[in-house]
Amino acid sequence: MRTAIPTRRHNGIPTIPNQALPSTGAEGIDIKHSENIIIADSATDFEKEIVNLLDNKSFFTKIGENARKFIIENMDNKKITAELADFYKANLR
Repeated sequence: MRTAIPTRRHNGIPTIPNQALPSTGAEGIDIKHSENIIIADSATDFEKEIVNLLDNKSFFTKIGENARKFIIENMDNKKITAELADFYKANLR
């Protein structure tokens, strides 16, 4: 899993995967465009989304807060480790 996107999101930073890694930059992460991340698949879209975030403080805040909430609820290391341990206990008997 890529770590930069979850790290930024945990810190409440609205995230737009860059054009070198368009929407594939967020593959494997359960995300929702304009809810907890911004997806831009071209340089033009990337620029448009940056301007939108900078011009719309409430949208910036909403994306950042939702991103942080998602990471805390879904990517907590203790929770993931406990789920993995339970899986092994159930399947390796």
